[in-house]
Amino acid sequence: MMLSLLANAFLLAQPPAKTAESSPRQSGCAVSHTLAELKQVFAQGRVPSALELTGSWMTIGDFSLPSGPGFKEYDRVDCAGLKYGDDRFQLRTQTLQEVLLVEGYSVEPRIVGNEWNTGNRQTFKRDGRRSVTFDLGLGGDASAYYRCRLTQRGTLACLVEPYYSGVEFMKMRISADRLCRVKTLLNGWRVCDIANDK
Repeated sequence: MMLSLLANAFLLAQPPAKTAESSPRQSGCAVSHTLAELKQVFAQGRVPSALELTGSWMTIGDFSLPSGPGFKEYDRVDCAGLKYGDDRFQLRTQTLQEVLLVEGYSVEPRIVGNEWNTGNRQTFKRDGRRSVTFDLGLGGDASAYYRCRLTQRGTLACLVEPYYSGVEFMKMRISADRLCRVKTLLNGWRVCDIANDK
Protein backbone atom coordinates (compact mmCIF):
# COMPACT_ATOMS: atom_id res chain seq x y z
CA MET A 1 0.00 0.00 0.00
CA MET A 2 2.76 2.43 0.98
CA LEU A 3 4.75 1.57 -2.18
CA SER A 4 1.64 2.21 -4.28
CA LEU A 5 1.10 5.61 -2.63
CA LEU A 6 4.74 6.55 -3.16
CA ALA A 7 4.59 5.46 -6.81
CA ASN A 8 1.42 7.50 -7.33
CA ALA A 9 2.98 10.58 -5.72
CA PHE A 10 6.13 10.20 -7.80
CA LEU A 11 4.26 9.69 -11.06
CA LEU A 12 1.90 12.61 -10.53
CA ALA A 13 4.78 14.96 -9.68
CA GLN A 14 6.21 14.64 -13.21
CA PRO A 15 6.77 17.63 -15.49
CA PRO A 16 4.34 17.86 -18.40
CA ALA A 17 4.71 14.99 -20.84
CA LYS A 18 6.28 15.59 -24.22
CA THR A 19 4.07 16.15 -27.19
CA ALA A 20 4.98 13.41 -29.62
CA GLU A 21 6.03 14.35 -33.12
CA SER A 22 4.84 12.56 -36.22
CA SER A 23 7.09 9.94 -37.81
CA PRO A 24 6.46 8.66 -41.33
CA ARG A 25 6.74 4.99 -40.28
CA GLN A 26 4.97 5.17 -36.91
CA SER A 27 2.62 8.01 -36.27
CA GLY A 28 2.98 9.56 -32.85
CA CYS A 29 6.74 9.80 -32.23
CA ALA A 30 10.21 9.47 -33.68
CA VAL A 31 11.41 5.97 -32.88
CA SER A 32 13.83 3.36 -34.21
CA HIS A 33 12.36 0.53 -36.28
CA THR A 34 15.23 -1.98 -36.27
CA LEU A 35 18.08 -2.95 -33.97
CA ALA A 36 20.50 -1.39 -36.48
CA GLU A 37 18.63 1.95 -36.28
CA LEU A 38 18.64 1.78 -32.49
CA LYS A 39 22.40 1.16 -32.49
CA GLN A 40 22.87 4.14 -34.79
CA VAL A 41 20.96 6.59 -32.55
CA PHE A 42 22.74 5.03 -29.54
CA ALA A 43 26.14 5.70 -31.17
CA GLN A 44 25.17 9.36 -31.65
CA GLY A 45 23.86 9.66 -28.08
CA ARG A 46 25.45 10.87 -24.87
CA VAL A 47 25.37 10.44 -21.11
CA PRO A 48 22.21 12.11 -19.79
CA SER A 49 22.32 14.51 -16.87
CA ALA A 50 20.50 13.64 -13.63
CA LEU A 51 17.86 16.26 -14.47
CA GLU A 52 17.31 14.85 -17.96
CA LEU A 53 16.90 11.34 -16.55
CA THR A 54 14.46 12.24 -13.77
CA GLY A 55 10.93 11.08 -14.57
CA SER A 56 9.14 7.98 -15.78
CA TRP A 57 10.24 6.29 -19.00
CA MET A 58 8.27 3.65 -20.93
CA THR A 59 9.41 1.43 -23.79
CA ILE A 60 8.29 2.46 -27.24
CA GLY A 61 10.58 0.06 -29.12
CA ASP A 62 11.88 -3.44 -28.40
CA PHE A 63 14.40 -5.06 -30.78
CA SER A 64 16.15 -8.42 -30.70
CA LEU A 65 18.30 -10.38 -33.15
CA PRO A 66 18.33 -14.04 -32.05
CA SER A 67 21.39 -16.07 -32.98
CA GLY A 68 21.28 -19.18 -35.12
CA PRO A 69 20.40 -20.09 -38.70
CA GLY A 70 17.06 -18.95 -39.99
CA PHE A 71 16.28 -16.56 -37.13
CA LYS A 72 14.81 -13.20 -38.07
CA GLU A 73 14.92 -9.95 -36.16
CA TYR A 74 12.11 -9.44 -33.69
CA ASP A 75 10.88 -5.90 -33.23
CA ARG A 76 7.90 -4.18 -31.69
CA VAL A 77 7.17 -0.47 -31.87
CA ASP A 78 4.32 1.44 -30.23
CA CYS A 79 4.59 5.14 -29.43
CA ALA A 80 1.77 4.82 -26.89
CA GLY A 81 3.97 2.42 -24.91
CA LEU A 82 4.59 -1.30 -25.38
CA LYS A 83 2.06 -3.28 -23.40
CA TYR A 84 2.85 -6.75 -22.13
CA GLY A 85 1.31 -9.51 -24.20
CA ASP A 86 1.94 -13.13 -25.14
CA ASP A 87 0.62 -14.28 -28.50
CA ARG A 88 1.05 -17.95 -27.53
CA PHE A 89 -1.70 -17.57 -24.92
CA GLN A 90 -3.64 -14.75 -26.63
CA LEU A 91 -2.80 -12.59 -23.63
CA ARG A 92 -3.31 -8.84 -23.99
CA THR A 93 -2.91 -6.47 -21.07
CA GLN A 94 -2.81 -2.75 -20.32
CA THR A 95 0.33 -3.28 -18.19
CA LEU A 96 3.36 -1.58 -19.72
CA GLN A 97 6.12 -4.05 -20.55
CA GLU A 98 8.98 -1.91 -19.25
CA VAL A 99 9.01 1.28 -17.19
CA LEU A 100 11.92 3.04 -15.52
CA LEU A 101 11.09 5.26 -12.53
CA VAL A 102 14.09 7.57 -12.27
CA GLU A 103 15.15 10.20 -9.73
CA GLY A 104 18.51 11.65 -10.76
CA TYR A 105 20.80 8.65 -11.25
CA SER A 106 18.61 6.39 -9.10
CA VAL A 107 16.41 3.98 -11.06
CA GLU A 108 13.60 1.60 -10.11
CA PRO A 109 13.02 -0.73 -13.07
CA ARG A 110 9.47 -2.05 -13.47
CA ILE A 111 9.98 -4.71 -16.14
CA VAL A 112 7.58 -7.65 -16.50
CA GLY A 113 9.45 -10.85 -15.56
CA ASN A 114 12.59 -9.05 -14.35
CA GLU A 115 14.00 -10.56 -11.14
CA TRP A 116 15.50 -7.23 -10.03
CA ASN A 117 12.10 -5.68 -9.31
CA THR A 118 12.49 -5.72 -5.55
CA GLY A 119 11.09 -2.27 -4.90
CA ASN A 120 14.66 -1.19 -4.18
CA ARG A 121 16.36 1.34 -6.37
CA GLN A 122 19.59 0.87 -8.31
CA THR A 123 22.12 3.52 -9.26
CA PHE A 124 22.91 4.24 -12.89
CA LYS A 125 26.68 3.72 -13.22
CA ARG A 126 28.89 5.44 -15.80
CA ASP A 127 30.74 2.81 -17.79
CA GLY A 128 33.55 4.98 -19.19
CA ARG A 129 32.13 4.52 -22.71
CA ARG A 130 29.73 7.54 -22.77
CA SER A 131 26.91 5.44 -21.30
CA VAL A 132 25.08 4.77 -18.03
CA THR A 133 24.25 1.20 -16.99
CA PHE A 134 22.03 -0.74 -14.59
CA ASP A 135 21.59 -4.48 -13.98
CA LEU A 136 18.80 -6.73 -15.22
CA GLY A 137 17.64 -10.05 -13.83
CA LEU A 138 16.51 -11.92 -16.92
CA GLY A 139 17.22 -15.41 -15.59
CA GLY A 140 19.77 -16.32 -18.29
CA ASP A 141 23.29 -17.63 -17.95
CA ALA A 142 24.89 -14.23 -18.51
CA SER A 143 24.63 -11.24 -16.17
CA ALA A 144 22.57 -8.91 -18.35
CA TYR A 145 22.55 -5.15 -18.01
CA TYR A 146 21.25 -2.11 -19.87
CA ARG A 147 23.79 0.32 -21.37
CA CYS A 148 21.92 3.57 -22.10
CA ARG A 149 22.45 6.93 -23.79
CA LEU A 150 20.21 9.92 -24.32
CA THR A 151 19.51 10.26 -28.05
CA GLN A 152 19.42 13.48 -30.03
CA ARG A 153 15.63 13.15 -30.22
CA GLY A 154 15.33 12.95 -26.42
CA THR A 155 14.63 9.22 -26.08
CA LEU A 156 16.72 6.81 -24.02
CA ALA A 157 18.35 4.13 -26.19
CA CYS A 158 19.48 1.09 -24.20
CA LEU A 159 21.42 -1.90 -25.50
CA VAL A 160 20.96 -5.16 -23.58
CA GLU A 161 24.47 -6.43 -22.94
CA PRO A 162 25.76 -9.06 -23.70
CA TYR A 163 22.84 -9.93 -26.00
CA TYR A 164 21.91 -8.70 -29.50
CA SER A 165 18.94 -6.70 -28.37
CA GLY A 166 17.91 -3.26 -27.21
CA VAL A 167 15.01 -1.03 -26.23
CA GLU A 168 14.07 2.59 -26.70
CA PHE A 169 12.33 4.52 -23.92
CA MET A 170 10.31 7.74 -24.07
CA LYS A 171 9.79 10.00 -21.06
CA MET A 172 6.07 10.20 -20.28
CA ARG A 173 3.68 10.59 -17.40
CA ILE A 174 2.45 7.11 -16.51
CA SER A 175 -0.42 6.18 -14.22
CA ALA A 176 0.46 3.70 -11.46
CA ASP A 177 -2.20 1.21 -12.63
CA ARG A 178 -0.18 0.61 -15.82
CA LEU A 179 2.93 -0.53 -13.90
CA CYS A 180 3.68 -4.20 -13.30
CA ARG A 181 3.26 -5.32 -9.69
CA VAL A 182 6.11 -6.69 -7.57
CA LYS A 183 5.24 -10.24 -6.48
CA THR A 184 7.11 -12.85 -4.41
CA LEU A 185 7.32 -16.32 -5.99
CA LEU A 186 7.24 -19.59 -4.05
CA ASN A 187 11.04 -19.86 -4.29
CA GLY A 188 11.40 -16.42 -2.65
CA TRP A 189 12.39 -14.54 -5.80
CA ARG A 190 10.61 -11.27 -6.44
CA VAL A 191 9.49 -10.51 -9.98
CA CYS A 192 7.28 -7.94 -11.62
CA ASP A 193 3.99 -9.45 -12.77
CA ILE A 194 1.19 -8.07 -14.90
CA ALA A 195 -1.33 -5.87 -13.13
CA ASN A 196 -4.87 -7.10 -12.63
CA ASP A 197 -6.13 -5.99 -16.02
CA LYS A 198 -9.82 -6.01 -16.75
